[in-house]
Amino acid sequence: MTDTFGCVSDTLAAVRSYGMFASRKFGGFFVEKMSWKIFNTFGAAILAVPALLLCSSSPASATLIINGTLNIGGAVSVSDRQIDWFPLGGGTGLFNITDPGTGYFAALASTPSTYQGDMVDLSSPTPVPPLPVGFGVDNFMSNIRFIVGGAPAPAPFNTLHFDLKDIPTPVAPACTGAEAVSASCTQGLFLLTKVSDTETTITLRVLGYFEDTGVNCLVGTPVGCTAATGRYSTQYGNSIAFIKGEIDAGRSITASFSANFDSGVPEPSTWSMLLCGGGLIAAGLRRRLKA
Repeated sequence: MTDTFGCVSDTLAAVRSYGMFASRKFGGFFVEKMSWKIFNTFGAAILAVPALLLCSSSPASATLIINGTLNIGGAVSVSDRQIDWFPLGGGTGLFNITDPGTGYFAALASTPSTYQGDMVDLSSPTPVPPLPVGFGVDNFMSNIRFIVGGAPAPAPFNTLHFDLKDIPTPVAPACTGAEAVSASCTQGLFLLTKVSDTETTITLRVLGYFEDTGVNCLVGTPVGCTAATGRYSTQYGNSIAFIKGEIDAGRSITASFSANFDSGVPEPSTWSMLLCGGGLIAAGLRRRLKA
């Protein structure tokens, strides 16, 4: 936190100094004095929030080195105690990397898919939700390689990992099977949205970190790790009532899925810091204007 606000202070000081220099050079002494007054009244408030965002992304607090969107696909079997990626059993399943990736992941794009990786199955001895808030799975996604031949992907993707930090519980009522069209409900960790009596959208959101340096982002300060949010989804060809009945009876449902991971997105704690900082800035500006 101290490093972040030190970075903000240095950033604002540099902007102010450059602005005063430009005002003096191109507008003379009077323009310089007016620019100083305007900056002291409004400039800090205008620039501080962008400076906070920039500095919260600096190496002093969280290194954002893997930015972009990764898209994957595969198949999964879900019960009240397990999320089992295909092929079933064995503790891990497969995912294929699909188009279009952006940013860091753009070099992995291919049509048809050229790369695949491993994804750890999730299970629990008790019914869903199978994973408590605050759990972590190191190397949840890893071992990216060519589908044909199985050779490792080129560097740095051969060491790319996603460390699973949490699966947030959706904010919606529990499913009853009597939902109206477009209504959403929760079945364990999954959010179900009724499209029709014969179609349901199922989503699962995950939080974690991407890294390609071999560190465990779930231990200590995640240096070299980039926060990311993933969203798995599928269009399931049956009703919410059917899905609920199968899961509640201890059976499983099987579906293909697509997922996208947005990397380099600040975590909720970072947004909280930005909002608090913005509030303090606004309060200071209000007091200054009153004075």
